[in-house]
Amino acid sequence: MLVPLLLQTALAETITRIDYDPNSLFDAVPKATALKFATQDSLSDQFTKKVSLADPFAITMSCPGVPKADCDKAQAALQRAGKRIASQIQISQPININFTFHSFCPTSAFCTTRLGQARASSYFVAKDTDGSYVTYPSALLKQLKPDKTPNYPRFDIVGEFNAQWPWKFSPSDPDPKPLIITGDTGERITLNYFDFEFVAAHEITHGLGFYSSMLYYSDAIGPQVLKGWIAPLPFFSDNGSSDNVNDDAIPGKFQPGTVYDKYIVSKDGSTFADLLKTITSYKPGKTSFSNFVLSFQKTAAPFTAARKAYDIVTAGDGTLFFKAGDQQLPLSATTKFVSGSSISHVRQSSNTTANFLMTPALADNVTLDSFITKYNSEGIYGPGILKIMNTIGYPLVNDPTPLSVTMATDFSGSLKTTVSLMAVALTMLLL
Repeated sequence: MLVPLLLQTALAETITRIDYDPNSLFDAVPKATALKFATQDSLSDQFTKKVSLADPFAITMSCPGVPKADCDKAQAALQRAGKRIASQIQISQPININFTFHSFCPTSAFCTTRLGQARASSYFVAKDTDGSYVTYPSALLKQLKPDKTPNYPRFDIVGEFNAQWPWKFSPSDPDPKPLIITGDTGERITLNYFDFEFVAAHEITHGLGFYSSMLYYSDAIGPQVLKGWIAPLPFFSDNGSSDNVNDDAIPGKFQPGTVYDKYIVSKDGSTFADLLKTITSYKPGKTSFSNFVLSFQKTAAPFTAARKAYDIVTAGDGTLFFKAGDQQLPLSATTKFVSGSSISHVRQSSNTTANFLMTPALADNVTLDSFITKYNSEGIYGPGILKIMNTIGYPLVNDPTPLSVTMATDFSGSLKTTVSLMAVALTMLLL
């Protein structure tokens, strides 16, 4: 599922910022079309309820078509999720979040299969210690010490939750009754309840930077693309005559991987950092989108690296890891690549460990408090998740010293471009 972004230079020093188009939050059509160009000033103030999640978080929220009582309960659950997160990672600069709570039915293909989804609204390009490029979500960069002060976006995280579900908003609420609905082909579908605070904490964590840039082009773009390779989306330049990526949007190079990607390793010792260096070395200059992709498929080393990355993440459970110091934490690596889910979660079997929060699927009829009591008395982030958040850069409450970051001033100059990324979604799993 592709969503549009805008890449622009935030300062005269040409610090590069990648922004999502706020007018197309989550497009359910899996193809890269109708990319919109927007500026920070064009962000629509469509969300009307502003609340505090705890001092470090500020939420702007709307609930179209949702009873006020449920909207208020969802708001309170978001507040609690933010407080839990801020009790473990140090949030020194406020993080602005834009959420909507509405039914995904009948307009979305994910009406009865998706609980919620969220993403960082903006990424900034920085220079790594080895001179390569890496992107930081704005929520994270705010907590660090960049050598140049960026122009941050209005919202750091955007997301939505599916009001179609029977939600349990607080531990004191009675367990909601199952909801039985009729599917598109007349089948009866039973929806059991989910804990709203559980899902909210999961999605906020994605927006904080628990996210890989890798996309499966064959699923996202169409049959003209060879199967079996993944890569970040490219940057596009706009000649002003069309928003359609397939005719006038001109890619020049791939975007860098995220700081999360930097620490991903395979069982055989291959690193995403090295693979991304090779993949992003492909820089054909301005060309059509189709030529950009098709020519990439004819390259030697870059395309080989993209194929190897795909092979690594589809080799099955126990083959993909996040390397945090001397620890290797298993990530989700199923035999079928799912953009937005593969890589960007811990392995599913972690749902019975202290790292339960960031598995790709959540069991119904369970509460967040019951999981914390059973698996992790220290808080919402188990030791593995906390280690990942600290490794990508978040200071901890008990160790609040921020890292220094060198912003990239030589990445794209003043070129106005746009890219697409996958939203990260939590998919229903009935256990």
